Amino acid sequence: MTSAPLASNGKDRDMFLVALRSFSDSCDAPRLTPECPYYELTAAGASCAEQCLDRLAENSVKPSRIVIDLGDGLELIERRRKVRKGPEPTDRPFDARAIKLRDADRTTDARRSVSLIMEFTDQLKVPPKVASDLEERNYLIRASIDELTRRGFDQTDLHVIASHCTAIAMIAYMIFATMDEFGLLRDRPNDSGLALSLDEDWTRLRDHLITADASVEPVDVMSKLLDTKIYRRIFTWNLRQPLDQLSLWLAPTPDFFGGDVQLVTPTDRATWVLDRFSETFLNDWSTNSLLMEWKYLRGKTPGCAPNAEMCLRRLSAGDVATEYTERQASEDKDSEGRTPAGGLRPTHFLSVAVEYLSAGRFEAAAAMYEALQKLCPDDADVLNNLAFCLIPLDPRRAIPLLEKALEMEAGAVRYANLALCHILVGEFGEAKRYLEIPTGIQVPPFVYLWRKDNDGNLQLERVQDFSGYMHNLSALARGEGESVEE
Repeated sequence: MTSAPLASNGKDRDMFLVALRSFSDSCDAPRLTPECPYYELTAAGASCAEQCLDRLAENSVKPSRIVIDLGDGLELIERRRKVRKGPEPTDRPFDARAIKLRDADRTTDARRSVSLIMEFTDQLKVPPKVASDLEERNYLIRASIDELTRRGFDQTDLHVIASHCTAIAMIAYMIFATMDEFGLLRDRPNDSGLALSLDEDWTRLRDHLITADASVEPVDVMSKLLDTKIYRRIFTWNLRQPLDQLSLWLAPTPDFFGGDVQLVTPTDRATWVLDRFSETFLNDWSTNSLLMEWKYLRGKTPGCAPNAEMCLRRLSAGDVATEYTERQASEDKDSEGRTPAGGLRPTHFLSVAVEYLSAGRFEAAAAMYEALQKLCPDDADVLNNLAFCLIPLDPRRAIPLLEKALEMEAGAVRYANLALCHILVGEFGEAKRYLEIPTGIQVPPFVYLWRKDNDGNLQLERVQDFSGYMHNLSALARGEGESVEE
């Protein structure tokens, strides 16, 4: 005689879930329960992926109760909410871009999911007409998405992410091509080899959206193209295309923009996936992603990816709660935190700006952030990035923007940029004020900064040794150096 399988509903199921909650609450790291089927003994000691919390979150099981007898018939009942394990002290700090670089020479099936997500989103941001190897680009997009799907990532989430990233790149494509038509880029060689001219379909769409008239200021043109409504139209169009067709960059028809179309925005879950697996710093996450991550860490909701993938990045519930609370309390942010309505964020244009700054297209990058500042006048990051783009052009103009950004939100990079600007204009005494980073300000694992080459020209550089960079700035401020090097 064989016993009946575990019931999917009813009292047997309820009994199992109550017992699982009690079992889970009594099993805490580092001493785990060997009887648990998920228990693993690794070189680092007893380990698990906290699968019990996933099952409980999926079934919305309340936390177990702790009853304390106070006497005289009074009882204190506390519900114990177990928090997921955070990062270990020995864990390497998460750096999405560095993970992708380390995986560059690996086959698709051997690359980490962080690397695959960044790969297909980075490749989708490249217009097909300017791809150095179109066949390779299309293969990387397809292979990365196929491997992520095989690992259990939801294909609907991947479709939303792909539609969003492509929409951002399409807007940037129209912006820079329009800037080129205005002659903003013609005083510099096209070192990057990118063809800025728009295809016929994209020209037709752009002209439908704006008037490409020489009498119109470039910043005003970009402000129109950066309108959230345009983003939402392009995103909705992309989402209607099959996932395997997004790499073609089909331009929306003008009729689609003029018609009565129900517009959509990226889902919270898909945004959470993108933030969790590609954004290194919590302050670059959307507010909704922070909230969903906090609920996940508290066992209130399942993860946005398979359990094994979620465990590849462990976050501290305290850090997430702090960032979320500060975001909500800040009067300088809008009702959606750092995310303007529709999912469009200034940080989404950072990779485009880096590419053009590297190619010497300082005017174009600065013009883009001038337009972004018009839309987000109180965003400290936009101010900082606008100033950063202006440093090679006019460091004196960059100084008040950096001072305002630093006043709004302290940051190590802003101190470095201010020190460099004062050095470039010969104000060495002022530069020394910004060479000491106040205690408590986090130094990023890597950052893009300006370096003077031997000819005295500024070059964009990815700096990992931030303290070494600041040391060289100190030498320059004392008149002991000739260049700003990593």
